[in-house]
Amino acid sequence: MKIFLSALENNNARLDELGSMHYNLMSYYYIPKNPKRARGIIEQSERIMIDSGAHTFQKGKTKLDWEEYTESYARFIRENDCDKIVGYFEMDVDKVIGLERVIKLRRRLEQETDKIIPVWHKGRGIENFYRMCEEYSGRVVAITGFKNEDIKDHQYAQFLKIAWQHNCRVHCLGMTRQDVLKKVPFDYVDSSSWTQGVLYGRLGSRKLKNEDTAEKRAVMRQRQWEAAYKEAMKMQEYYERYWFTATTRLKNSLGGGVLIMMRSKVKPLIYAAMTAAIYYVLCVAIAPLSYGQVQCRISEVILLFCMRNTFAVYGYTLGCALANLTSPLGILDVIVGSLANLIVGTFARRSGKVVPTILFGTVFNGIVVGAELSIVYGSPFLLNAACVAAGEGISLLLGAALYKLVGKRVESIWR
Repeated sequence: MKIFLSALENNNARLDELGSMHYNLMSYYYIPKNPKRARGIIEQSERIMIDSGAHTFQKGKTKLDWEEYTESYARFIRENDCDKIVGYFEMDVDKVIGLERVIKLRRRLEQETDKIIPVWHKGRGIENFYRMCEEYSGRVVAITGFKNEDIKDHQYAQFLKIAWQHNCRVHCLGMTRQDVLKKVPFDYVDSSSWTQGVLYGRLGSRKLKNEDTAEKRAVMRQRQWEAAYKEAMKMQEYYERYWFTATTRLKNSLGGGVLIMMRSKVKPLIYAAMTAAIYYVLCVAIAPLSYGQVQCRISEVILLFCMRNTFAVYGYTLGCALANLTSPLGILDVIVGSLANLIVGTFARRSGKVVPTILFGTVFNGIVVGAELSIVYGSPFLLNAACVAAGEGISLLLGAALYKLVGKRVESIWR
Protein backbone atom coordinates (compact mmCIF):
# COMPACT_ATOMS: atom_id res chain seq x y z
CA MET A 1 0.00 0.00 0.00
CA LYS A 2 1.30 3.41 -0.99
CA ILE A 3 -0.02 6.49 0.82
CA PHE A 4 0.14 9.65 -1.32
CA LEU A 5 0.38 12.87 0.67
CA SER A 6 -1.65 15.72 -0.77
CA ALA A 7 -1.52 19.53 -0.41
CA LEU A 8 2.27 19.91 -0.55
CA GLU A 9 1.92 22.10 -3.65
CA ASN A 10 -0.27 24.53 -1.68
CA ASN A 11 1.95 25.39 1.31
CA ASN A 12 5.37 26.91 1.92
CA ALA A 13 7.37 23.92 3.18
CA ARG A 14 10.85 24.17 1.67
CA LEU A 15 11.41 21.35 -0.80
CA ASP A 16 15.17 21.47 -0.36
CA GLU A 17 14.64 20.85 3.37
CA LEU A 18 12.42 17.85 2.65
CA GLY A 19 14.87 16.28 0.20
CA SER A 20 13.90 13.01 -1.47
CA MET A 21 10.21 12.24 -0.97
CA HIS A 22 8.10 9.10 -1.40
CA TYR A 23 4.61 9.62 -2.83
CA ASN A 24 2.76 12.88 -3.43
CA LEU A 25 -0.62 13.79 -4.86
CA MET A 26 -0.98 17.25 -6.38
CA SER A 27 -4.11 19.09 -7.43
CA TYR A 28 -3.91 20.42 -10.98
CA TYR A 29 -5.90 23.48 -9.88
CA TYR A 30 -2.87 24.77 -7.92
CA ILE A 31 -0.14 23.69 -10.35
CA PRO A 32 -0.48 26.64 -12.80
CA LYS A 33 -0.31 29.03 -9.84
CA ASN A 34 3.20 27.82 -8.96
CA PRO A 35 4.56 25.61 -11.77
CA LYS A 36 8.15 25.82 -10.48
CA ARG A 37 7.12 24.27 -7.15
CA ALA A 38 5.11 21.60 -8.94
CA ARG A 39 8.12 20.64 -11.06
CA GLY A 40 10.25 20.46 -7.93
CA ILE A 41 7.78 18.12 -6.22
CA ILE A 42 7.71 15.84 -9.27
CA GLU A 43 11.50 15.75 -9.47
CA GLN A 44 11.97 14.93 -5.77
CA SER A 45 9.19 12.32 -5.49
CA GLU A 46 9.37 8.60 -6.19
CA ARG A 47 5.78 8.57 -7.50
CA ILE A 48 3.18 11.22 -8.24
CA MET A 49 -0.57 11.30 -8.76
CA ILE A 50 -2.42 14.28 -10.19
CA ASP A 51 -5.93 15.18 -9.07
CA SER A 52 -8.07 17.14 -11.54
CA GLY A 53 -8.83 19.86 -8.99
CA ALA A 54 -12.39 19.96 -10.32
CA HIS A 55 -14.01 20.31 -6.90
CA THR A 56 -11.74 23.24 -5.99
CA PHE A 57 -12.31 24.82 -9.41
CA GLN A 58 -16.07 25.08 -8.87
CA LYS A 59 -15.94 26.68 -5.42
CA GLY A 60 -17.24 30.23 -5.24
CA LYS A 61 -17.88 30.49 -8.98
CA THR A 62 -21.16 31.10 -10.80
CA LYS A 63 -19.91 30.67 -14.37
CA LEU A 64 -17.77 27.62 -15.10
CA ASP A 65 -16.26 26.59 -18.41
CA TRP A 66 -15.58 22.90 -17.79
CA GLU A 67 -14.42 22.26 -21.35
CA GLU A 68 -11.81 25.03 -21.16
CA TYR A 69 -10.56 23.78 -17.78
CA THR A 70 -10.37 20.22 -19.15
CA GLU A 71 -8.41 21.42 -22.18
CA SER A 72 -5.94 23.13 -19.85
CA TYR A 73 -5.66 19.91 -17.81
CA ALA A 74 -5.16 17.89 -21.00
CA ARG A 75 -2.41 20.24 -22.15
CA PHE A 76 -0.61 19.81 -18.82
CA ILE A 77 -0.81 16.02 -19.21
CA ARG A 78 0.53 16.17 -22.75
CA GLU A 79 3.47 18.38 -21.79
CA ASN A 80 4.42 16.83 -18.44
CA ASP A 81 3.56 13.12 -18.46
CA CYS A 82 6.43 10.92 -17.30
CA ASP A 83 7.08 7.50 -15.74
CA LYS A 84 6.91 8.92 -12.21
CA ILE A 85 3.26 9.87 -12.63
CA VAL A 86 1.03 6.92 -11.75
CA GLY A 87 -2.17 8.49 -13.03
CA TYR A 88 -4.46 11.47 -13.47
CA PHE A 89 -7.90 11.55 -11.85
CA GLU A 90 -10.92 12.35 -13.97
CA MET A 91 -13.23 15.35 -13.50
CA ASP A 92 -15.52 13.51 -11.09
CA VAL A 93 -18.14 16.21 -10.53
CA ASP A 94 -21.18 14.07 -11.34
CA LYS A 95 -23.51 16.06 -9.08
CA VAL A 96 -22.59 19.32 -10.82
CA ILE A 97 -22.52 18.45 -14.53
CA GLY A 98 -23.92 14.91 -14.69
CA LEU A 99 -22.23 11.57 -15.32
CA GLU A 100 -22.65 11.69 -19.09
CA ARG A 101 -20.67 14.92 -19.33
CA VAL A 102 -18.07 13.61 -16.87
CA ILE A 103 -17.49 10.61 -19.15
CA LYS A 104 -17.23 12.91 -22.18
CA LEU A 105 -14.53 14.96 -20.44
CA ARG A 106 -12.76 11.74 -19.40
CA ARG A 107 -12.66 10.63 -23.05
CA ARG A 108 -11.01 13.92 -23.95
CA LEU A 109 -8.29 13.37 -21.35
CA GLU A 110 -7.79 9.79 -22.56
CA GLN A 111 -6.72 11.18 -25.91
CA GLU A 112 -3.54 12.34 -24.14
CA THR A 113 -2.71 9.28 -21.99
CA ASP A 114 -3.95 5.86 -20.94
CA LYS A 115 -3.34 6.75 -17.27
CA ILE A 116 -6.65 8.50 -16.60
CA ILE A 117 -8.23 7.19 -13.37
CA PRO A 118 -12.04 6.94 -13.23
CA VAL A 119 -13.57 7.68 -9.82
CA TRP A 120 -16.60 5.72 -8.64
CA HIS A 121 -19.21 7.50 -6.54
CA LYS A 122 -22.14 5.80 -4.87
CA GLY A 123 -24.60 7.75 -7.02
CA ARG A 124 -23.31 5.92 -10.11
CA GLY A 125 -24.60 2.58 -8.84
CA ILE A 126 -22.69 -0.63 -8.23
CA GLU A 127 -23.27 -1.83 -11.81
CA ASN A 128 -21.18 1.13 -12.97
CA PHE A 129 -18.27 -0.07 -10.82
CA TYR A 130 -18.40 -3.53 -12.43
CA ARG A 131 -18.35 -1.94 -15.88
CA MET A 132 -15.57 0.43 -14.85
CA CYS A 133 -13.37 -2.46 -13.72
CA GLU A 134 -14.01 -4.35 -16.95
CA GLU A 135 -13.22 -1.34 -19.13
CA TYR A 136 -10.10 -0.39 -17.15
CA SER A 137 -8.80 -3.92 -16.64
CA GLY A 138 -5.13 -3.88 -15.65
CA ARG A 139 -5.25 -0.18 -14.74
CA VAL A 140 -6.12 1.98 -11.72
CA VAL A 141 -9.68 2.70 -10.60
CA ALA A 142 -10.67 4.87 -7.65
CA ILE A 143 -13.33 4.88 -4.97
CA THR A 144 -13.94 7.44 -2.25
CA GLY A 145 -13.08 7.05 1.40
CA PHE A 146 -15.01 10.06 2.60
CA LYS A 147 -17.69 9.53 5.23
CA ASN A 148 -20.32 11.40 3.24
CA GLU A 149 -20.12 8.80 0.47
CA ASP A 150 -21.83 6.38 2.88
CA ILE A 151 -19.63 3.40 2.01
CA LYS A 152 -19.49 1.18 5.07
CA ASP A 153 -16.04 0.15 6.23
CA HIS A 154 -16.78 -3.55 5.80
CA GLN A 155 -17.76 -2.96 2.16
CA TYR A 156 -14.32 -1.83 0.99
CA ALA A 157 -13.04 -5.41 0.83
CA GLN A 158 -15.83 -6.26 -1.62
CA PHE A 159 -14.79 -3.40 -3.89
CA LEU A 160 -11.24 -4.75 -3.88
CA LYS A 161 -12.47 -8.23 -4.70
CA ILE A 162 -14.37 -6.96 -7.75
CA ALA A 163 -11.40 -4.90 -8.92
CA TRP A 164 -8.89 -7.74 -8.43
CA GLN A 165 -11.05 -10.05 -10.52
CA HIS A 166 -10.37 -7.66 -13.39
CA ASN A 167 -6.71 -7.17 -12.45
CA CYS A 168 -7.35 -3.55 -11.44
CA ARG A 169 -5.47 -1.59 -8.81
CA VAL A 170 -7.59 0.43 -6.38
CA HIS A 171 -7.00 3.94 -5.09
CA CYS A 172 -9.16 5.09 -2.17
CA LEU A 173 -9.47 8.88 -2.06
CA GLY A 174 -9.15 10.61 1.30
CA MET A 175 -8.68 7.40 3.28
CA THR A 176 -6.33 7.36 6.28
CA ARG A 177 -8.53 5.81 8.97
CA GLN A 178 -6.19 3.37 10.68
CA ASP A 179 -8.92 0.85 11.52
CA VAL A 180 -9.58 0.50 7.76
CA LEU A 181 -6.00 0.71 6.52
CA LYS A 182 -4.93 -2.21 8.72
CA LYS A 183 -7.71 -4.42 7.37
CA VAL A 184 -8.12 -3.43 3.73
CA PRO A 185 -5.03 -3.56 1.47
CA PHE A 186 -5.73 -0.78 -1.00
CA ASP A 187 -3.04 -0.36 -3.63
CA TYR A 188 -3.04 3.39 -3.11
CA VAL A 189 -4.68 5.91 -0.78
CA ASP A 190 -4.15 9.63 -0.28
CA SER A 191 -4.39 11.94 2.69
CA SER A 192 -4.19 15.58 3.63
CA SER A 193 -4.61 14.82 7.35
CA TRP A 194 -0.91 15.55 7.91
CA THR A 195 -1.72 19.26 7.42
CA GLN A 196 -4.23 19.48 10.29
CA GLY A 197 -1.68 20.11 13.04
CA VAL A 198 -0.15 22.94 11.05
CA LEU A 199 -3.48 24.56 10.31
CA TYR A 200 -4.18 24.72 14.05
CA GLY A 201 -0.88 26.54 14.60
CA ARG A 202 1.15 23.95 16.51
CA LEU A 203 4.74 22.76 16.31
CA GLY A 204 4.99 20.11 18.98
CA SER A 205 3.76 21.90 22.11
CA ARG A 206 4.69 25.38 20.82
CA LYS A 207 1.74 27.52 19.70
CA LEU A 208 2.02 30.58 17.53
CA LYS A 209 1.39 33.61 19.72
CA ASN A 210 -0.31 36.86 18.82
CA GLU A 211 2.76 38.85 19.88
CA ASP A 212 5.01 36.94 17.46
CA THR A 213 6.18 39.11 14.57
CA ALA A 214 4.96 38.37 11.07
CA GLU A 215 8.43 37.24 10.06
CA LYS A 216 8.73 34.94 13.06
CA ARG A 217 5.28 33.52 12.47
CA ALA A 218 6.18 32.82 8.83
CA VAL A 219 9.36 30.99 9.80
CA MET A 220 7.56 29.00 12.48
CA ARG A 221 4.76 28.04 10.07
CA GLN A 222 7.30 26.93 7.48
CA ARG A 223 9.03 24.71 10.05
CA GLN A 224 5.66 23.29 11.05
CA TRP A 225 4.91 22.23 7.49
CA GLU A 226 8.30 20.58 7.18
CA ALA A 227 8.05 18.76 10.51
CA ALA A 228 4.51 17.57 9.78
CA TYR A 229 5.48 16.29 6.34
CA LYS A 230 8.47 14.35 7.70
CA GLU A 231 6.22 12.70 10.28
CA ALA A 232 3.77 11.81 7.54
CA MET A 233 6.59 10.16 5.59
CA LYS A 234 7.07 7.83 8.55
CA MET A 235 3.42 6.86 8.21
CA GLN A 236 3.98 6.11 4.51
CA GLU A 237 6.91 3.85 5.35
CA TYR A 238 5.04 2.11 8.15
CA TYR A 239 2.06 1.04 6.06
CA GLU A 240 4.20 -0.01 3.13
CA ARG A 241 6.16 -2.30 5.46
CA TYR A 242 2.98 -3.43 7.23
CA TRP A 243 1.34 -4.76 4.08
CA PHE A 244 4.55 -6.10 2.61
CA THR A 245 4.94 -8.44 5.57
CA ALA A 246 1.26 -9.01 6.43
CA THR A 247 0.30 -11.92 4.17
CA THR A 248 -1.34 -13.84 6.99
CA ARG A 249 -3.23 -10.77 8.19
CA LEU A 250 -4.51 -10.21 4.69
CA LYS A 251 -5.75 -13.76 4.43
CA ASN A 252 -7.54 -13.55 7.78
CA SER A 253 -9.09 -10.11 7.30
CA LEU A 254 -10.51 -10.77 3.84
CA GLY A 255 -11.30 -14.46 4.24
CA GLY A 256 -8.75 -15.64 1.71
CA GLY A 257 -7.93 -12.33 0.07
CA VAL A 258 -4.52 -13.60 -1.00
CA LEU A 259 -6.12 -16.44 -2.89
CA ILE A 260 -8.50 -13.97 -4.51
CA MET A 261 -5.53 -11.97 -5.77
CA MET A 262 -3.81 -15.08 -7.10
CA ARG A 263 -6.93 -16.20 -8.92
CA SER A 264 -7.99 -12.79 -10.21
CA LYS A 265 -6.05 -13.14 -13.46
CA VAL A 266 -7.13 -16.73 -14.10
CA LYS A 267 -10.81 -16.57 -13.17
CA PRO A 268 -12.02 -14.53 -16.19
CA LEU A 269 -10.17 -16.88 -18.54
CA ILE A 270 -11.95 -19.83 -16.94
CA TYR A 271 -15.31 -18.14 -17.53
CA ALA A 272 -14.42 -17.54 -21.18
CA ALA A 273 -13.35 -21.18 -21.62
CA MET A 274 -16.54 -22.45 -19.96
CA THR A 275 -18.68 -20.26 -22.22
CA ALA A 276 -16.83 -21.52 -25.30
CA ALA A 277 -17.27 -25.13 -24.19
CA ILE A 278 -21.02 -24.68 -23.63
CA TYR A 279 -21.43 -23.08 -27.06
CA TYR A 280 -19.49 -25.90 -28.72
CA VAL A 281 -21.44 -28.68 -27.01
CA LEU A 282 -24.85 -27.12 -27.73
CA CYS A 283 -23.90 -26.59 -31.35
CA VAL A 284 -22.38 -29.99 -32.09
CA ALA A 285 -25.06 -31.89 -30.14
CA ILE A 286 -27.65 -30.97 -32.79
CA ALA A 287 -25.13 -30.79 -35.61
CA PRO A 288 -27.45 -31.31 -38.58
CA LEU A 289 -29.59 -28.40 -37.42
CA SER A 290 -26.64 -26.13 -36.61
CA TYR A 291 -25.30 -25.93 -40.16
CA GLY A 292 -26.63 -25.58 -43.67
CA GLN A 293 -29.20 -23.37 -45.38
CA VAL A 294 -31.89 -24.06 -42.79
CA GLN A 295 -30.31 -23.82 -39.36
CA CYS A 296 -31.23 -23.08 -35.77
CA ARG A 297 -28.31 -22.90 -33.32
CA ILE A 298 -29.54 -23.32 -29.76
CA SER A 299 -26.03 -22.30 -28.69
CA GLU A 300 -26.89 -18.73 -29.74
CA VAL A 301 -28.75 -18.33 -26.43
CA ILE A 302 -25.33 -17.44 -24.97
CA LEU A 303 -25.47 -14.10 -26.81
CA LEU A 304 -27.87 -12.75 -24.17
CA PHE A 305 -25.31 -13.41 -21.44
CA CYS A 306 -22.74 -11.33 -23.34
CA MET A 307 -24.68 -8.26 -22.26
CA ARG A 308 -23.16 -8.40 -18.78
CA ASN A 309 -19.70 -9.89 -19.17
CA THR A 310 -16.89 -9.14 -21.60
CA PHE A 311 -15.34 -12.58 -21.17
CA ALA A 312 -18.63 -14.14 -22.25
CA VAL A 313 -18.10 -12.33 -25.57
CA TYR A 314 -14.69 -13.99 -25.91
CA GLY A 315 -16.15 -17.40 -25.09
CA TYR A 316 -19.07 -16.83 -27.47
CA THR A 317 -16.61 -16.07 -30.28
CA LEU A 318 -14.18 -18.89 -29.51
CA GLY A 319 -16.99 -21.42 -29.14
CA CYS A 320 -18.31 -20.50 -32.57
CA ALA A 321 -14.85 -20.88 -34.13
CA LEU A 322 -14.43 -24.34 -32.58
CA ALA A 323 -17.94 -25.49 -33.56
CA ASN A 324 -17.46 -24.30 -37.13
CA LEU A 325 -14.42 -26.54 -37.54
CA THR A 326 -16.93 -29.33 -38.21
CA SER A 327 -19.07 -27.15 -40.52
CA PRO A 328 -19.64 -28.30 -44.13
CA LEU A 329 -18.61 -24.78 -45.19
CA GLY A 330 -15.06 -25.40 -43.95
CA ILE A 331 -12.55 -22.73 -43.01
CA LEU A 332 -14.74 -19.98 -44.48
CA ASP A 333 -17.35 -20.61 -41.79
CA VAL A 334 -14.68 -20.62 -39.08
CA ILE A 335 -13.48 -17.16 -40.08
CA VAL A 336 -16.74 -15.49 -41.11
CA GLY A 337 -18.94 -17.09 -38.47
CA SER A 338 -16.65 -16.35 -35.52
CA LEU A 339 -16.05 -12.78 -36.74
CA ALA A 340 -19.82 -12.26 -36.98
CA ASN A 341 -20.22 -13.56 -33.42
CA LEU A 342 -17.50 -11.23 -32.17
CA ILE A 343 -19.29 -8.23 -33.69
CA VAL A 344 -22.72 -9.27 -32.40
CA GLY A 345 -21.33 -10.13 -28.95
CA THR A 346 -19.57 -6.77 -28.72
CA PHE A 347 -22.80 -5.02 -29.67
CA ALA A 348 -24.66 -6.93 -26.94
CA ARG A 349 -22.01 -5.98 -24.36
CA ARG A 350 -22.17 -2.30 -25.27
CA SER A 351 -25.95 -2.22 -25.56
CA GLY A 352 -26.77 -4.16 -22.41
CA LYS A 353 -30.42 -4.39 -23.53
CA VAL A 354 -32.35 -7.50 -24.53
CA VAL A 355 -34.51 -6.21 -27.42
CA PRO A 356 -31.75 -4.39 -29.36
CA THR A 357 -29.47 -7.42 -28.88
CA ILE A 358 -32.09 -9.83 -30.29
CA LEU A 359 -32.89 -7.56 -33.24
CA PHE A 360 -29.27 -6.86 -34.13
CA GLY A 361 -28.21 -10.50 -33.71
CA THR A 362 -31.08 -11.74 -35.86
CA VAL A 363 -30.59 -9.26 -38.71
CA PHE A 364 -26.77 -9.19 -38.73
CA ASN A 365 -26.29 -12.96 -38.60
CA GLY A 366 -29.03 -13.41 -41.17
CA ILE A 367 -27.22 -11.11 -43.61
CA VAL A 368 -23.67 -12.39 -42.99
CA VAL A 369 -24.39 -16.12 -42.86
CA GLY A 370 -26.96 -15.78 -45.64
CA ALA A 371 -24.31 -14.21 -47.89
CA GLU A 372 -21.84 -16.94 -46.92
CA LEU A 373 -24.31 -19.69 -47.90
CA SER A 374 -25.06 -17.97 -51.20
CA ILE A 375 -21.35 -17.86 -52.06
CA VAL A 376 -20.81 -21.55 -51.27
CA TYR A 377 -24.05 -23.08 -52.57
CA GLY A 378 -25.09 -20.50 -55.16
CA SER A 379 -28.60 -20.35 -53.67
CA PRO A 380 -30.69 -17.13 -53.48
CA PHE A 381 -29.36 -14.69 -50.89
CA LEU A 382 -32.74 -13.46 -49.63
CA LEU A 383 -33.95 -17.01 -49.02
CA ASN A 384 -30.79 -17.92 -47.13
CA ALA A 385 -30.84 -14.72 -45.09
CA ALA A 386 -34.50 -15.21 -44.16
CA CYS A 387 -33.96 -18.83 -43.06
CA VAL A 388 -30.88 -18.02 -40.99
CA ALA A 389 -32.54 -14.96 -39.45
CA ALA A 390 -35.61 -17.01 -38.51
CA GLY A 391 -33.47 -19.67 -36.81
CA GLU A 392 -31.41 -17.03 -35.05
CA GLY A 393 -34.53 -15.23 -33.88
CA ILE A 394 -35.99 -18.43 -32.41
CA SER A 395 -32.74 -19.19 -30.58
CA LEU A 396 -32.47 -15.69 -29.17
CA LEU A 397 -36.10 -15.67 -28.00
CA LEU A 398 -35.36 -18.92 -26.15
CA GLY A 399 -32.23 -17.24 -24.83
CA ALA A 400 -34.25 -14.27 -23.58
CA ALA A 401 -36.54 -16.60 -21.64
CA LEU A 402 -33.55 -18.48 -20.20
CA TYR A 403 -31.81 -15.22 -19.33
CA LYS A 404 -34.89 -14.04 -17.46
CA LEU A 405 -34.90 -17.24 -15.39
CA VAL A 406 -31.22 -17.63 -14.52
CA GLY A 407 -29.48 -14.48 -15.79
CA LYS A 408 -29.01 -12.82 -12.41
CA ARG A 409 -27.63 -15.99 -10.88
CA VAL A 410 -25.12 -16.48 -13.69
CA GLU A 411 -24.02 -12.85 -13.44
CA SER A 412 -23.39 -13.22 -9.71
CA ILE A 413 -21.14 -16.20 -10.42
CA TRP A 414 -19.25 -14.27 -13.09
CA ARG A 415 -18.64 -11.42 -10.68
